[in-house]
Amino acid sequence: MAARRAPHVPGAGTAVPPFEAFLREVLTTRHSRAEGLTLTAQHLLIEVTRLFAGEGGVDRRLPHPAVAHARRLIDEAYTERLPLAQLARTVGMSPTYLTTLFTAEIGLSPARYQRQLRTRRAEVLLAETDRTITQIAVDLGFSSAQHFATVFREHTGLTPRAYRRSILARGEH
Repeated sequence: MAARRAPHVPGAGTAVPPFEAFLREVLTTRHSRAEGLTLTAQHLLIEVTRLFAGEGGVDRRLPHPAVAHARRLIDEAYTERLPLAQLARTVGMSPTYLTTLFTAEIGLSPARYQRQLRTRRAEVLLAETDRTITQIAVDLGFSSAQHFATVFREHTGLTPRAYRRSILARGEH
């Protein structure tokens, strides 16, 4: 009987970090070991599934459960201050590991993702309401109108006032 060769899976190296994380959880004695095992096993399973589902040119990427949970929490409470440590604790990960996974899957860190949500909502409020810039800043959870203006300008290239003027000038209001 001929020996079977293991299949070659291009990009299989992407399964190494989740496998290593799973092994760390297997070897831990922490009280939260069961949750860690569950999350890391899910991550490993998802990554292996991605590798095989990607064959044939179809990319059926499933979000990591912790990233999906973190994203839902941010989406639901984007106007609230969500410290990374608290977010990571809620989804059962270290802040560093959550940031790494979140950035790899979403393309932004959790904090940048939240700022992007706030800025997109600010664009709508600036275009469709007569609220003051300070009111919008407070409504969206910014610490001050100045901080809001800085974040908004980084995202859009315009100050909130200039953005509102450009919308009004185009007659989009």
